[in-house]
Amino acid sequence: MASGLVPAMPAGLGYLLLPPSTVFYPGLVLTTSSNSSRRLLYQLQGACDDRNLRPPFSREQLGEERRGRRSNQTLGTLLVLSQIWGENFYHWMVECLPRVSFLPSHLLLSPDLVIAVPALNPFVVATLRLLGVEKEKLLPFAHQHVYHARAVLLPSSGVCGIGPPPRILRRTSRALRKGLDAIEAAREAGEAAGAGRACVLVQRSANNGRNILNHDEVLLALKRTFKDVCDWRVMKPLWGGDKELGMLAAASLFRHASLIVAPHGGSLANLMFASPHACLVEILPAFRPNLCYERLSRALGLRYFGLVVPGSFSQLPMQVDLLLLLRTVASALEGAR
Repeated sequence: MASGLVPAMPAGLGYLLLPPSTVFYPGLVLTTSSNSSRRLLYQLQGACDDRNLRPPFSREQLGEERRGRRSNQTLGTLLVLSQIWGENFYHWMVECLPRVSFLPSHLLLSPDLVIAVPALNPFVVATLRLLGVEKEKLLPFAHQHVYHARAVLLPSSGVCGIGPPPRILRRTSRALRKGLDAIEAAREAGEAAGAGRACVLVQRSANNGRNILNHDEVLLALKRTFKDVCDWRVMKPLWGGDKELGMLAAASLFRHASLIVAPHGGSLANLMFASPHACLVEILPAFRPNLCYERLSRALGLRYFGLVVPGSFSQLPMQVDLLLLLRTVASALEGAR
């Protein structure tokens, strides 16, 4: 193996510890050898690629980048949870955040730990806080900077659009539910956990497409048909207000739901908070349906029903057949544990 080349990830370890000479560019890690001028690139395996990269850098290009954009701070231990699209809710919840679960707890609790995140938005801050990591430890990853650290942790990235192995997703889900339960207990809001038959209908914003055109009819039909079985609640789009609290409220709905009915969309990444006994009925467009939540449900051990709306397209509103939906929900409830 050439001098300075980043070694392959040790089998079973799940994360890679890089030497102090490591510096970062978006989507890749650039290492320098302490005793030579050779610089070799290490592309994060399996992560969603940043197609704006220009590897490999020449020595002259690298020198210009480092002189103009070098960070003045030398960090302690840097944990990298950043990737392209990482500021998107789905990619954060399913691909970035679960990487924390690869690490032993003593590393996560290290006082000199700094976590490079895609953005300091409400759901990044809130979900990491549920895992015991406060905002002060977070560093928004800036593409124009080069970061220097005494040690760098690169958890395994898994596969773009799918994430890490199911065991890691389940471990992360358990940790998120535990953190959320602790918050609810502290706020004396845990009484919802005893309902056991809470059912959630997700309302998607018309601005984002794939919304249910006859949402009000769907809600009324569900309430009338299953009034003795479910306490129906609606998860509405998050607008204004305290977005971190709004995100936690949405997470709580999924946490206590035995059944979730929703059009395909990013809000379903809240399945990471769902009980293993929950069931998802996903309403999908007929043209180019994305089955990422079927895969996530299977990885988390949730039951899944997919309802395809004939003639619908991936980014357009959908008119749901009420009879077909009611039959699907009935089937889902019959098998509820």
